[in-house]
Amino acid sequence: MGCSTWKHLTSLVAALALTASLLGAQSATEAGAGKLVPANPRATAITEYEAALDAWQGWSWTEGYQHARRALGADSSFGLARALHARYRGGPTVAAELSQAASDAAKGPVPEAVLALAARAGGANAAVLWNAAVQLFPNDPRVALDRALALAGEARLVALREMTKKFPDHVASKYWLAYYLALPIQPRAPKAVLDEALAVAQEGVRQAPNAGASHTALAFVLERLEREDEALEHLKAATSLPDPTNFPFEVRAEILVHKNRIAEARAALDSAILLTDNMGGHVTYQVTRALTFLHKGNLAAAMASVEDAAKEAMVNEQRGAEAQAHVTMAMMLAAADNVPAVNEHLAIARRLGATPATLNDAMVISYGLTKQGAAARKALEAYIVTAQAQAPAVRELNVHRMTGMALLAEGKPAEAIAEFRQGGTNPYAQVGIIEAYLQMGKKKEASAERAALFARTDFSVGSTALAGARYRSLRK
Repeated sequence: MGCSTWKHLTSLVAALALTASLLGAQSATEAGAGKLVPANPRATAITEYEAALDAWQGWSWTEGYQHARRALGADSSFGLARALHARYRGGPTVAAELSQAASDAAKGPVPEAVLALAARAGGANAAVLWNAAVQLFPNDPRVALDRALALAGEARLVALREMTKKFPDHVASKYWLAYYLALPIQPRAPKAVLDEALAVAQEGVRQAPNAGASHTALAFVLERLEREDEALEHLKAATSLPDPTNFPFEVRAEILVHKNRIAEARAALDSAILLTDNMGGHVTYQVTRALTFLHKGNLAAAMASVEDAAKEAMVNEQRGAEAQAHVTMAMMLAAADNVPAVNEHLAIARRLGATPATLNDAMVISYGLTKQGAAARKALEAYIVTAQAQAPAVRELNVHRMTGMALLAEGKPAEAIAEFRQGGTNPYAQVGIIEAYLQMGKKKEASAERAALFARTDFSVGSTALAGARYRSLRK
């Protein structure tokens, strides 16, 4: 679909939808009493689509993907089913699939066209279309939830809070609200926000005690509250129920890495990989699994695992995922002080189109750890430029931390420590302090800082900082 056609169709359908909502002219809307009733004549396609949508929103992705496949198989011209299938699968064809879905849906009733176009749109167009959708379907929590999830930041939280009030029996909205309230890990959300997340997640368990997603959402919040043993109990419940999905295994792996139970964490990630149908997610889990080898000092196994992930991404034409795999390899090799290999993988990531922000971040850290002073200083200058897009408070912390890395590379450990101390709670600030103390010959101070780093639980399962630090501690 060409750009001019897309803009025209978006504007036209949005206008029609708003008019229809005001006039009450859409029979599908009336028939559903303000809820979506797909007009597709194939009953099987509708049944499978609705099951897939409920599963998508209710964190049952493994099961839901099969419903989405069957819905599209029952009718390949069903635009809503195609859009949902594309969201499940991801990968390099997702944009084309969403465009085709919008074109197919535009041939049918206006309400369905609005939803398919909203899934395809971004920015201001998406906002217009999703606002039109909730006017067309004011009593449909599934439409309201999709609209809320299309928002970002505080606007998304406001929309999810409103949903839980308007649709108190809709448990899926509680999963998402609890998740987004508790999501920040660096730094963690304030206690009041985490308390709200806990209350919402506990209500979800009360409403749906036999749903794996309920226990997963509560476990996620408990992990953020550092109540990890309680979280593991709920994760056990989630993975013991029928049709488990990947997310509880991911959360379990994160907790087990915190506890340095690395073999168990790898097993949990193995399960997450098996249960992931999303192409990008599959590669991401493989890269994360590779880090578990680095935690135990096995660089060769870690590299081999990431190389497999990069090959999968290449075969499936996922250049972004492939670039990220090479960025990860560069940062792992920086922990091993392998300067030529670090530079090679950073160059490959650049050729594959890694974003400037990602690349500059990785370059400053990698050059800093491998003592490439001139390169680190140049990368820092580029990082500061891309960091202008960050919120001021976050940017200040990040620039301090990255300046510390450049000073470390230049052999100025005391100055580096002063910058790292102002670099916030990101684990790489502590990694830098450890390295600076070692440069100064202060092994006792470095050991104490390392112990403090390893005792932390506020890092993700995919943290290259922790994996690299553990690797370096084993080889020195």
